[in-house]
Amino acid sequence: MKEKNFKRKFLAATLGALIVVNIMSLCDLSVVKLGNFSANLNSDEITTSVDDVTDETRESLKQDIIYALDNFETRIPLSDYNITTDVFSSIASEVLEQNPQYFYIAINSFTAGYSLNKYNSTGLFVASSATINYPENGDTEAIKNKINFVSETADQIISGIDDSMSDIEKALYVHDYLALNYKYDERIHSSDPNERSQSVFDIYNFFSQGTGVCQAYTTAYKYIMQYKLGIPSKMAISSSMGHAWNIIYVNGNWYHVDVTWDDPTPDMEGTVNHNYFLMSDEAMLANDHHDWRISDD
Repeated sequence: MKEKNFKRKFLAATLGALIVVNIMSLCDLSVVKLGNFSANLNSDEITTSVDDVTDETRESLKQDIIYALDNFETRIPLSDYNITTDVFSSIASEVLEQNPQYFYIAINSFTAGYSLNKYNSTGLFVASSATINYPENGDTEAIKNKINFVSETADQIISGIDDSMSDIEKALYVHDYLALNYKYDERIHSSDPNERSQSVFDIYNFFSQGTGVCQAYTTAYKYIMQYKLGIPSKMAISSSMGHAWNIIYVNGNWYHVDVTWDDPTPDMEGTVNHNYFLMSDEAMLANDHHDWRISDD
């Protein structure tokens, strides 16, 4: 019996030693302490909060993401940034919110991995790289067809705009065009989860189906204003309202524009309101809009 117990203890000790050796080899640790596992790899320099990211790092990473998307690359190196995967996800979300031309990519299309040999004292690892999983099974030609469709539809919408129009007139023209030619997707309020899941949130299906929820209106307006007309546009997002709208820069000031709420629901053909066109912060607060954040801030 004693011999069996001895063998068990010996095997357990040997296995434990092998595990420690394998961990050391895998993680390439410079300092290892049994019972108080730690590493000394300048790991305190890891940025664990998106609020702590420097402007230079944020802009550099955004440009890397944009370059990858523009060229349909599937991998973005991240190890030099010394950030966590959560920080990467936050900055990737900013890129998508600020650049409506990437409508075909969702935040869950990014998968960030981490490096096992760079982590801080609390066990948070440095993001090593991110992969991009493109829709359409990665068929870039199919994606380009959607991109072209959205671009051509937007060009058709602004074909009635001429150079003599002011930025305010252009903003009003696009506002009215969307409200008059598209309708709110009421499936979002359906009690049937299957019907509700068919609600349109993206600009491609908004343009192709002629209906969408506030996110679709907002993305379409931002795409046209910013990407086609060169008029600065941001997204205002209120989680407490479950709503989104635009903020545009005209005549030296930022103004709110809520095309969704200016489009009557149920749809009234030929009718468009202007209750939420070029509104100040104070006016929006006084008219049932609150707790918003701005996508580009």
